[in-house]
Order: sequence, then C-alpha cells, then structure tokens
Amino acid sequence: EQAQPLSDITYQIEQRATRAHIVLVGASNLTDAIAGADQLAQQLTNTPGIASVNVKFEQLPTIESIINDNIGAKHFLLSDQYRSLLSSNLNGKGQQRFFSEQFSLLNRLGDPNVALSIERDPSLSIAQFFSRPFVSSSGLTPVQDRLIAEHDNKYYVFLSFSTAQSGMDIAAAQGVVASIKALSEQSSLEYLYTGAIFYASEASATGQYEMTLYGSISLLAMLLMIALVYRNVVSVLLTLTLIGVSFVYGYLALSFFYSQISIIALVFSVTLIGISADYSFHALTELKHGKYQLKKPLASIYSSLIMSYLTTGAGYLILMLAPFVLFQQIAVFTIFGLFGALITVLLLFGGAARFMGRKFMHQQVTVPKVIQSISSTHQRFTQALSLRKHVALPLVILVVAAGSTTQFNDDIRRFYSVSPVIKSNEIKITTILKQKWDLQYLLVSGATLQAVLETEERLVQPLTELIAAKAIGDYSAISQWLPSHQRQLENLQLVKRAHEQGWFDSLNQMLGLATWPLNSRDNLLEPQAWFNTKLGAMFRQQWLTSDNKYYSVIRLAGVSDLAAINSLISPLADVHFVDKASEISGQISQFRTLLLYILSAGVVAALVVFALRYGTAVALRAIVSPVVALIVALCLSALIQQQLNIFNLVAGVLILALGLDYSVFFAEHGFEQKITLTTLMSGLSSIFVFAILICSSMPAIASFGLTVFLGVIVVFILAPQVVKADKRKGEL
Repeated sequence: EQAQPLSDITYQIEQRATRAHIVLVGASNLTDAIAGADQLAQQLTNTPGIASVNVKFEQLPTIESIINDNIGAKHFLLSDQYRSLLSSNLNGKGQQRFFSEQFSLLNRLGDPNVALSIERDPSLSIAQFFSRPFVSSSGLTPVQDRLIAEHDNKYYVFLSFSTAQSGMDIAAAQGVVASIKALSEQSSLEYLYTGAIFYASEASATGQYEMTLYGSISLLAMLLMIALVYRNVVSVLLTLTLIGVSFVYGYLALSFFYSQISIIALVFSVTLIGISADYSFHALTELKHGKYQLKKPLASIYSSLIMSYLTTGAGYLILMLAPFVLFQQIAVFTIFGLFGALITVLLLFGGAARFMGRKFMHQQVTVPKVIQSISSTHQRFTQALSLRKHVALPLVILVVAAGSTTQFNDDIRRFYSVSPVIKSNEIKITTILKQKWDLQYLLVSGATLQAVLETEERLVQPLTELIAAKAIGDYSAISQWLPSHQRQLENLQLVKRAHEQGWFDSLNQMLGLATWPLNSRDNLLEPQAWFNTKLGAMFRQQWLTSDNKYYSVIRLAGVSDLAAINSLISPLADVHFVDKASEISGQISQFRTLLLYILSAGVVAALVVFALRYGTAVALRAIVSPVVALIVALCLSALIQQQLNIFNLVAGVLILALGLDYSVFFAEHGFEQKITLTTLMSGLSSIFVFAILICSSMPAIASFGLTVFLGVIVVFILAPQVVKADKRKGEL
C-alpha cells in the first residue's frame, strides 16, 4: 500500500488512463477518412456513458502562438544544446562553434521558428528552443483542425473519447464496441481502436460465453449422471433447484457487497455447480440407500453436511484475506452460494421425503453392484497403499522433485489472454503514431512548484542517456518546456556573459543588425501563466496537486530496463517509479507467501478440530490425504504448465476443502458403500466442472481448473485412508 497522498495521486492518474480511448479511422482518401471520423464522433457523442469526444483540435498550438506566448521570456529559455555551446569554450573555440550553430539554424529556410522570432530575438534562443518536437516521435500532423497520420498509403484520422467512469457498465461497453464494429462492417473504412473499454467488452463477452457454455455442459453432465444413478425425475428437479438457489444466494451476496462484479469472478461461479451438487448427492444417496425415519429423513447426515459446509466455507474464507477484489468476490459468491445449497438440502429435500414418503426415491438399501465393485476395489487399494508406504512415498517424492524446479510467475499480464484483433490493433496504432506511452511513469513530488521542476531537471539528462542505452524508448517531462526559475536565471546569466564577450556580434553583422541590448524587462516564465497557454495545456494533465503538495508526471515509453530506472531514482526521495502492473504482480507475490502461511494454519486448525471429534490417529490421516493431493496436483501442474501462478495455489484452497469434506463423511460413516457412491458422484461432478475449465481462454481460469482437476482425482483416491485409523467405522 502506498502512503497517502501518493496513492491518491496515482489513483487519479490511473482513472484518467482507464477513461481515455483512441480510435484511428483510416482510408486511402483523406476526405473519406475525415468524414468517417466525424460520423463516428457524432455517434459516440450520442452514446450514454461517453463523457467527451474529440475529433477536431482547434486549440492545438501553432508555432506563431507559441512564439508570441513565450517571446517575453526569450533569454530565460535555452535548449540543452544552446546552453552547452554558451557554457564551454574548449581551446578558445567556443565562440566559433556557437556562430557555426547559429548560422546553420539561420539557413533552415523551412523553419518558421526563425522567421517568426528573429526580429524580436536576434539571439535565436527562442527559435532553437522550440525547434524540437513537442511530442517526441509523434506520427500525427495537424490538417484542417484534425490530427492526421499517414501509413501504408492510407490517411488515418485521430479520434479520442473518454468515458464518464473508469469502470463502464458491461452492456454500455459492449454497445460502444458494437457500434464501432457495425460502422466498420458497413463501410470500406478501417477502424483501429485501443483503450480499457475495448478490453472490458472483449473480456465480458468471452466470460459470458464461457460461463454459459461451460456451465451448460457441466450442468447437463451432472443431471444426466443423477438421472442414471437415482433414476428419479424429482431428484433431477431438486438438484436443479438447489443449484439455482445457490447461484441466487451467491449473486445477491455479490450485488450487496460490491457495486461492480469482476467477469472472471462470474466465470469462476461455474465451479459452484460441482461443489453445491455435493449436498444433493449426500441427501439423495441417504434417501435412496439409507435407513432413515420419515420424521427426520436426513438426521443421520446433518452433522456431516454441516461439517462439510464449515470445512469448504473456511477454505474459501481464506480468500477474503486477499488484497484483491477478484479473490474476495470468488470467496463471497461461493460461501453464500454453498449456504443456499445447504439450506435447500435441509429444508427442501427433507420436506419432499416427508411429503412423499418412501415412494419419493423407491428406496433400496443395497447400492448398485457397480458401486459395490468400486467400493471393494477402493478398499483393497487403500489397504495396499497403507501396507506399501515405502513404495508410494518415493513416487510422491519423485513427483515433488520433478515439479520443484518450476517457479511461480506472478506477472498479472499472464492471467488474461488478449484477442488477436485487439493485439493487432495495439501494434498497428503504435506503429502509425510512432509512439505509445505506457502506464509506467516517474512521479515527482515537492513542497513547491519550483522544487518539482528542479528535481525534474536533474532527471532529464540521465533519461536522455537511457534512451541512447535503449533502456527506454522515450520520455516527456514538463521541465523540457517550462524550466525552473533557477534554471531560467542561469540561462539569462549565460546569455549576458556571451553578450558581453561579443559572441553575438558576428551574427549581427551578417544580418546587418546593430548590437542589441539585453532587455531587463523580460520576465521569468511562471507555471500558472504557462499552463494557460496552448502549449502548456498539452502538458496540464502531467501536473497535479494534493494537500498543498505538487506533483508532476514524467511519461515513459518502451521501458525495457527496470533496474536502470530504479537505479536512477534511488538517490531521489521525491521521485517514485510507478508501474501498476508490476506493483500488482508484487502484491500477488506477497499474497502468495501469505496464502502459504494461511493454508498451513488452516491445516493445523483442521487437525485440531478432527482430533477433538475423531481422535489424533483419524485426524492425522484426514489431514495427510488432502495435503498430499495438493502437493501432487501443484507439481503435476508445474510439469504441464512449466510455470505456476497464484491461481494454481488458490486452487489448493478448494483441494483442501474438498479433501476435508470427503474425510468428514468417511470419518462419520466409515467405508460404507453408500459413502463410496456419494464421494464418487461428488468427485465426478467436480471433475466435470474443473476439467472443462482447462479449456478456458483465460490462463488464470485454466490454471485453476487444471490444479483442482488433478487434486480431486488424487484426494478421492486417498480420502478413505481415514477409515484405516478407526476400526469401528469399517474393515479394510
């Protein structure tokens, strides 16, 4: 967490960035490109949620306006090259080199800076100061009050628009994108776009599609399984109701606690199908194959159901400690959704059994022969595993050793896969504009305006050297155009000294001018007045104030060497390098470490609870099974993915929760065949849900699905080990 008010300033900058969007409208004919941009601008202006649209830029500074606004401070404004020439006199040839540079500048016949300023500034200091591009390497040129770029024999008209809020409603975002795509399909014009709204639209569309597809497939497979096993229409309807109620509980909880819901959290909600259905399996198995009293048909599994909810809920409660809203939303949705499922089982399933009597499930005490066979095989395997730990343990060690070489990659940019269309647009826009400022910047702070500018000036030369070293692509600082008072006075002294030594005489003679006096009435350039000029307005958003403190933003592009940036600013206490993606990635790394400690604490807590209820021997076996399953699942995931991420570890929360869930039922009821049926159904439902998530286009969700899928398989195999420690619950 950044200290206040630094976090407030960075938040403001991020909000501006996420509200700003760019569209380039391209055509082989400039007139067509302008007409297309104007049409799009009109359409966006009438779109709800759009705060402003800019396609005409009448207020762009002209060279004449810039000269007029700054001519009064002519000798206070010197370029770095001009300063260098006036400062050095190597071998007594400084004056000669200075005249050569002035003569070269004078002969730039196409440079209007010279023509517009020479009569009022014979020193040519203003002309040289403004002969640099205001936006470095920009591919845009003002034409007819528009900004035009040329690329591959096409004209591109620049259009920018901003949304009223940084997080735009999904429907509104999709509406804006749909309108742009509709125009593109109806005409021969080319539309290139970039901005947060386009990512949001794509992510929401992808998320909604995957949520619908994966949810439908998972639900269909589960209902088919229920119909085949329980052979009862009512059981299918009750399970559908249970899943529906759990989704309603989860969604209402999210809506109550959060004003905006992450699309990834909604995709994760598909997993609730497999988890909540477990309660249905337990109830249906008890009603079909158990010996129960009609007054309290589910009495024998009340404690198991509640313990199951507490263990799973406690696992997801861990995610509430995460410093990220995404994980918190996943936790809230699942905890409340499972609570809805638990209430539905206890009230609806029990009520249906009391109302319909024994006819409800056509009860049969014996389970199907196939389940009996699976149960017997599972028992024999469990006993063999218990007797041959010396064989099983080396296999686990081998898997762990193979996966231990893989590192965690917490780069948040790896969690989401950008579509080829948006990626192509990004690349082409960067190429056409010849520049793309990243959301990586230096934030300079100070108690006064001048202190900030002076700090900036200390960074300009080193940043220029970083460009030469290819550590960064470019930078943009206010002090390049608005020097501090100290620098302006230094500039004036350099000009005075050169004037007294006659450095300007040769140029004056060539131009037929008399020796001009230095005008003592020239004024220092003040920031407040400068920001009100057309040139200053271009940099106004790089200047912020908060709590009587001043901040400026040095924009960066093409940062490739973070170490060089950090090394540059490390001696400067008032300069901060802000890189939001890296910052979040660092927080994820911290949370990953914290999550490991919390999971360890959770295991200890579960061990205590199991020991109090079932004894130490049962507790140890109940805990070992899910822990081993988690380790094996993570190692196998590492072998498959090459790199693990935080979502693989978050999957461990669910593996532990499900493993403890299975252990509860085996510990409560022993190795009964109906428990085998229930855990098998639960395992298969989880496998259906999480296996299909592996196909997600979002790497974060695919990683989560893979680890849970592997963990569920292992934990189902190992869970019956808890029975071995309690002879009263079943013989192996």
